[in-house]
Amino acid sequence: MQATFSLLSPVATNDGVAGSVPVSDGRDGPALALDGAASHAARQFENAEASRPDVPSAPSTDDPPLDAIGNAPLKGRDPLYRYQWHLKNRGQHAIARDRPTPGVDLNIGNLHRTGVTGKGVVVGVSEPRMATIHAGHEDLADNMVLPARDYRPGSDWKPSSHATSVAGIIAAVGGNGKGGRGVAPEAKILDLGRFEARMHPRPALINESFGAKQNMFDPYRKRKVFKDAQQDASLIVRAAGNEFMEGGPGRRAKAGANDARPDVGYMSANTDVRASRWNVVNVGAVNAEGRKSSYSRTGSSLWVSGLGGEFGREKGGYVSRYDKHMPDNAIHGAAIIAPDVTDCSWGWEYSDNPGPDRFINGMATGAPSELNPDCRYTGLFNGTSAAAPTVTGVAALMLQVNPALTWRDIKYLLAITARKVDAERQPIQWEGMTLEDGWVVNAAKRPFSNWYGFGLVDAKRAVDAARDFRGLAPAIDSGWQRTTGKPVPIPYRDESAGYSAMRFERDMRVEAVQIRLQTTHKTPRNLRIALVSPSGTRSIVLPPLTGLTRFSHNFESTDGSHVKEFFSINRVATNAFLDENAKGKWKLQVVDVRDPRADQASLLSWDLQVLGH
Repeated sequence: MQATFSLLSPVATNDGVAGSVPVSDGRDGPALALDGAASHAARQFENAEASRPDVPSAPSTDDPPLDAIGNAPLKGRDPLYRYQWHLKNRGQHAIARDRPTPGVDLNIGNLHRTGVTGKGVVVGVSEPRMATIHAGHEDLADNMVLPARDYRPGSDWKPSSHATSVAGIIAAVGGNGKGGRGVAPEAKILDLGRFEARMHPRPALINESFGAKQNMFDPYRKRKVFKDAQQDASLIVRAAGNEFMEGGPGRRAKAGANDARPDVGYMSANTDVRASRWNVVNVGAVNAEGRKSSYSRTGSSLWVSGLGGEFGREKGGYVSRYDKHMPDNAIHGAAIIAPDVTDCSWGWEYSDNPGPDRFINGMATGAPSELNPDCRYTGLFNGTSAAAPTVTGVAALMLQVNPALTWRDIKYLLAITARKVDAERQPIQWEGMTLEDGWVVNAAKRPFSNWYGFGLVDAKRAVDAARDFRGLAPAIDSGWQRTTGKPVPIPYRDESAGYSAMRFERDMRVEAVQIRLQTTHKTPRNLRIALVSPSGTRSIVLPPLTGLTRFSHNFESTDGSHVKEFFSINRVATNAFLDENAKGKWKLQVVDVRDPRADQASLLSWDLQVLGH
């Protein structure tokens, strides 16, 4: 019998999961009144019954009931909906050998049946290299802002399979008798890869299912060379990246730079500086077992997780020479069913060799596919590229019920309503040192994990929270505050040393934190860097033993001189301190876990910047 997947409900537990009222910090009067909206939303969940229905303890072979779209009956069935486990998961077959664990889904509940479908919301889809969506796709055309270009099979111009699948996860048309459906099946998609999109207003919600694959941090610069989006009205939902394993998905079964600690991760999500912007929701991926997808990058810059699945191979299906090194449950775990380009000569499925995969198109197998005869869909889409649009779709549902939500409001509500997955995850230890923490509950009772952010998005709870949310108090951006003390030696394997302190005087609640730093250390993969809040919460912003690249550069030191070949970070985010009070002493710790000569290097200085209210 397949085990039932347990999600810890904020209502049913007292371990500080999302939905708890922030702890009091002794404020009253106007300062406390600014937190009224957040506290009101939190109390809604404390006083409500658990919104998640029971899930069966064994997989079902029956098709899940098909929800009506809006208040009208379905015009026709969505034939692939039964396989879309990320929308409704009862342990059904999902075009993969392994069935999903019941209950691992977005908890759409009755939202679609009651008309919460993203209607009236425009979502921008931004893709790398101006890749465009197949706007004429049968399951997307009615939800595209821009009409389809004149695409014919064999033409010089080809739409992107990747962009088409991303758009379909967000807003594939529901109830049209074709394919599956999107998380927000009546939202509209604006393809930002097309020139014509410039003539339309910038959407309030933008999906970016791409990221920087660099395995190094941008070096420190004394002058601020980037702009934060304080005045940007758009929320950007961004994929955290797929390079947890060295070489990327399927390339090697191990991860990290040290064989003894394979589960730290080869490439951190934090090295993508764009993921640290204030108005970004950085999204990790969860698979159909309710755990981190094998490929999903981790880091303190994660905000929440969506559903990205695994590699979706059926029993006896083709497995590439790269994928053969993957864990068996990753190869055969369910992927995401999504639209693909309409052309049997190419697309996600075409690149595979023949095998008993019922979604592989006719030209690859030599015979028409039972479920996909016209090559319009794929059962193999995965990655944080797939997880991000599941979160974007949920955000579109939230905007439908409350169009007044700002990007800060949406971020906050996604965090406090997310569900804790893989709840028993333990810290990663190595030779007496903690390399990475497990779930950490901060002083405001918000649980956070570098593997999952605040947890798996929950559509029903997020929408319910959004309906009556009155908005966060006006934002406060502290600007960069710099340490002024002497350099601190970097110790070797000493948990009690390597600290540099900074006093932060502003009385404000934290929404997000950014830091930057300078060291004289030359081997960054040896370092564990952690930030400790005034309340004592620790966030590891750089675990050691990753594949972080050694590199050389010049940067400006505190006295204006230039130092070569030393490790520094220009910006990295941590989200672990949500709702804590920022006032007090912050401490940054840098420790070397591998080199006994570490004390020959120093932490020269570091800067702190807080966004809050």
